Amino acid sequence: MLDSSTSICGQQGGGGGGAASCYNWALLLGFVQDMADAFRVGEFETRVGVVTFSTDATLEIPLNAHYGTSGVRDALRRLQYVGGQTNTGKALFLTRTQCFSERNGERSGVPNIAVVITDGLPTILDFNLNAQARMLQDVATVLAVGVTRDVESELLRQISSPPQRENENFFSTPDFSGLDTILRALVVETCRAPLKTTPAPVVSGNAPCRNNRATSDPLLSFCVGLVFWRCVFVSFSTGGVEVAIKCL
Repeated sequence: MLDSSTSICGQQGGGGGGAASCYNWALLLGFVQDMADAFRVGEFETRVGVVTFSTDATLEIPLNAHYGTSGVRDALRRLQYVGGQTNTGKALFLTRTQCFSERNGERSGVPNIAVVITDGLPTILDFNLNAQARMLQDVATVLAVGVTRDVESELLRQISSPPQRENENFFSTPDFSGLDTILRALVVETCRAPLKTTPAPVVSGNAPCRNNRATSDPLLSFCVGLVFWRCVFVSFSTGGVEVAIKCL
């Protein structure tokens, strides 16, 4: 999930621009690209999906849109910074109902992972955050990342899956430049995600995570989200493990 709210860029841009319009937005997209590079992206490997949200939430890149690293990177580069308020609850809802859906590339028997990255508190409360977080946790392992000191640890804990421990299920960094410092830990936790979907026959394949030990699960779905008053969700699906990154 990528936050694309006004607070991400402040006075740097009014929305509607790409990475060049806002330095923080460029750092966010670069972070997601680095996450994607940590996995083998392919139809039968890791799949990547992206949801953005600000005042509203949108599935920008379905899990079955790109089956190669280059396609994912190109799609990420084209994502536009929007600006607006922060509708975190709807982002969680959209990730569960659209990003993690069979129609958009979710696979049975593949662990789902949702990564939420936000720089502030929700400002639109149309969707009950507690309820949406719990329902998403029922179908996916949810990891939360807070950027800047405006994000309260309790919010990150609430969104993340049990055991809801800092530096395991939720992470924080004082600024966007510090995202790289949590990249490795985030990837490692992604590779440990348990299966939360109906089990399917075990499928042999290559390990999904590069430079990390493979999980015992045949597939993994990983969803990464960054919040900028507009979120972007990214999904991955890799070889022996399917990874999907969704935006909350």
